Amino acid sequence: MAEKDFIIEQRKLLDSLEETTARLDELEVSSAATSLSDDEFMVKASYFIMAQQLQDRRYVDYEKFIWKIDPQIVKDFLNSIIQNFCIKDGRIVSILFKNGIQYQFFYKDPE
Repeated sequence: MAEKDFIIEQRKLLDSLEETTARLDELEVSSAATSLSDDEFMVKASYFIMAQQLQDRRYVDYEKFIWKIDPQIVKDFLNSIIQNFCIKDGRIVSILFKNGIQYQFFYKDPE
């Protein structure tokens, strides 16, 4: 192989190597940004399972369901959809959801 051909081929290989290295660096950075720790994965998985169970069933025994799952998951779920609770004398008066919908509760006094 002539020296000129060798230098041209070497330059092509070095350029290709630099491009590949740059692409690997990009992939490494993007995968580091999207990778989850074990705890983060468990939280996301628990949240997903909770949402699936609530959607799949026609009737849900919420009290029994709440005791089965991590209380932090329930707290995070409620914080993600509810903006405000109004409570008076230990009773919920209204719930304001983050989408702007507000439910008001009216109680009958025991006679």
